Amino acid sequence: MDTINRVRIEIYGAKFIITSKKDEKYIKELGNTIDASVKELMDSAQNLTFNEALALTALNFLDAYKEAEQNSDHLRGQINSYLEDAGRARIEADEAKREIARLKRELEMVKRGQNE
Repeated sequence: MDTINRVRIEIYGAKFIITSKKDEKYIKELGNTIDASVKELMDSAQNLTFNEALALTALNFLDAYKEAEQNSDHLRGQINSYLEDAGRARIEADEAKREIARLKRELEMVKRGQNE
């Protein structure tokens, strides 16, 4: 059974308790990443509120997630295409091997016919 962890994180001075089945270290890493992003936004734009910085951070992370998702979809498509190409190449190689074997048998028959 999965253990439910209660993890305390702090984002720009605001304290949160996160309840998750994920590892405590992982949750803290996520919190630290969000904290760093919010701090960077707050430091770069003095007129931002904490909530605005959180919203912008969420939008930035969601944008990165969507791009990563699109990239992984594209990679999956490329992999499928490569697998199809490899499958066709394997079939062609098998056909070529059969043709080589057939031609070798035919050559042997011709050689035997000349020796008789």
